[in-house]
Amino acid sequence: MSTPALKKADVNDPIVAGSASTARPASNAGNQKKFTIRLDQELLGRIRAAYLADAANGSGLNTLSKWAAHQLEKAVEESEQRTNDGQPRPPLDPGIIPTGPLG
Repeated sequence: MSTPALKKADVNDPIVAGSASTARPASNAGNQKKFTIRLDQELLGRIRAAYLADAANGSGLNTLSKWAAHQLEKAVEESEQRTNDGQPRPPLDPGIIPTGPLG
């Protein structure tokens, strides 16, 4: 009497099979661009802590990226108040600002 050959079962669960991505599309992904900056390690840690503190207090900003974008928007609006009579400045296209420090 022969023993039937063992066969590995097919895996149909995409998480187990590894065919699913954990990335979720952003609701306004077509309007978003990646912006990479370098930060001091301590400042970055403080940013993470501030994000979590604000999230715990109901900021409604449920990702670090959304929180950081909100903070940058506030900084831009404050700059426009100080330097442009509160009027929005026209957006600049990529490549206008020189690379490296100004001056």
